[in-house]
Amino acid sequence: MADSLYQYLTEKGLIVPDTSDIKQQVEEEFKDALGNDLNLDASTPQGRLIEAETLGRIETLRINAAIANCFNPNSSFGIFLDALSALTGCYRKNSTQTVVIAKLGGVPGTEIPAGSEASNSNDDIFVLINDVVIGEDGECDGIFASKDFGSIPCSAGDLSVVRTTVIGWETVTNPLDGILGAEKESDYDLKRRRLNTLYNGRSFLGDVKSKLANVENIQSFCIYHNYRSRNQTYKGVTLKPHSLYVCAYGGADEDIAMALYMTNSAGCDYSGDTTVMVTDPWTEQEYEVAFDRPNEVEIDVKVYVKVDSGTGNVKEAINAAILDYQYGNIENVDGLQVGQEVSPFEISSAINIAVPGVFVNKVMIAKHGKSLSSDVININLNEIARIKNENITIRFNS
Repeated sequence: MADSLYQYLTEKGLIVPDTSDIKQQVEEEFKDALGNDLNLDASTPQGRLIEAETLGRIETLRINAAIANCFNPNSSFGIFLDALSALTGCYRKNSTQTVVIAKLGGVPGTEIPAGSEASNSNDDIFVLINDVVIGEDGECDGIFASKDFGSIPCSAGDLSVVRTTVIGWETVTNPLDGILGAEKESDYDLKRRRLNTLYNGRSFLGDVKSKLANVENIQSFCIYHNYRSRNQTYKGVTLKPHSLYVCAYGGADEDIAMALYMTNSAGCDYSGDTTVMVTDPWTEQEYEVAFDRPNEVEIDVKVYVKVDSGTGNVKEAINAAILDYQYGNIENVDGLQVGQEVSPFEISSAINIAVPGVFVNKVMIAKHGKSLSSDVININLNEIARIKNENITIRFNS
């Protein structure tokens, strides 16, 4: 078994030290030095010395193997992985802030400066990033970013407390969920993104995917190419003839449009409802680039679980696991991406990974307000499934 595992790992390019005969080698060295009749029992002084020497040599081999594996991007980690990824122009993404579009209310004409603060029910502070003036109707729109970096949730209506005293500014609320910030990119996510950014040419879908993967703050996207000379409907979206279709979640419109222009083949049209004018950096000619933003599809989730004792902390842990699954925060799990179906089996697996000791009997899902079932939910190419905390129900079986 050990030999077959060693062979498998070496075939995968991983350096694994073979330590099976280290102890025998140490024992032979002790016999050569002190005689063949030496008692090698572990209870003897020489036996303890042999064990210590064996452990020391095994640990040295393991450390050397770990360092050697750092030269392989598939097995590297930490700053070693950062260095290897940088060779191909791929850099680890830092943590980002949650962004919330809010309505500010108060006395018409009131000027509210950038840097003013508001907070939600969890006392998370959000900072206004642009100067705004309350209009004649007593309202104006403003963009807030969380003061702390990372996954700071802010559901619709949750931003409600005015923290900075500005005479004339009375209320704040967010009609929509905030765009969740991200934690610092993990080793697993960086490895996956590095593979997606190895294309550096133009016209292939791999090139488009590679360029989009490096767009700042982009969280998810899907790509489809209609190479036919007629309209094509695929997963609920109608694409123009000979056109490239991209639906992107997160990232600035201008950055996405430039990424598409720099990689799409000449003469290929675009499909999508979001249009941005892009200026060619060399010719200064303007081009119209189109893509889509996904519609959010709310999903109801009901989980039946069995636990040995207690329900309070377990319930919170399961809720957190489902939300982590959604945002791809569980290692080796991509989460809910644009145009990706929702599977109750994947949700169950995510809970099992994140919450040890819980047995998931059944997971049932549905589009919000529809009848729950164990069937997979199909998501259109221009949609992204979203699971809100309040739409999660947990039932504990005895």
